[in-house]
Amino acid sequence: MRLARFLFLIDRYGPDRDAWPVRDRARAERLLAESGVACEAMSESERLDQVLGTLTIDVDDDAVARIMAGVPHIVERRRSRLEITLESWGLLPLWPRLGFLAAALALGLIVGLTRSASIDPRSPDRIALGALLSLADPVQGFGR
Repeated sequence: MRLARFLFLIDRYGPDRDAWPVRDRARAERLLAESGVACEAMSESERLDQVLGTLTIDVDDDAVARIMAGVPHIVERRRSRLEITLESWGLLPLWPRLGFLAAALALGLIVGLTRSASIDPRSPDRIALGALLSLADPVQGFGR
């Protein structure tokens, strides 16, 4: 294990190696046996963890209530213009249904046109589809 990975694990999980990923534990133990820098980093992390564990903070309940009262305003989701417009027209609940309807319609048209075109090369549907596609040729542009 490299020292950078070891330091990352200490920063991320603290000095308690039981909290570390299982695959890194044995390699970390080998590095601790070989590296004085790793041992020093581990002991410093253990001291810091011990100091942080002894801290107690007295917080006024009114302060917590004031902070929590402000949380919904911070977390409120920003809405898009489309969402605001659909809501003002009363269409917001219908929006997902309209999207699925449009997708089903488009898929039906594509399947219907390609299926009827593949039946007989001389069928009127195939000729109409060929004419439609030749009008929208990406190389030539619209309307030759």
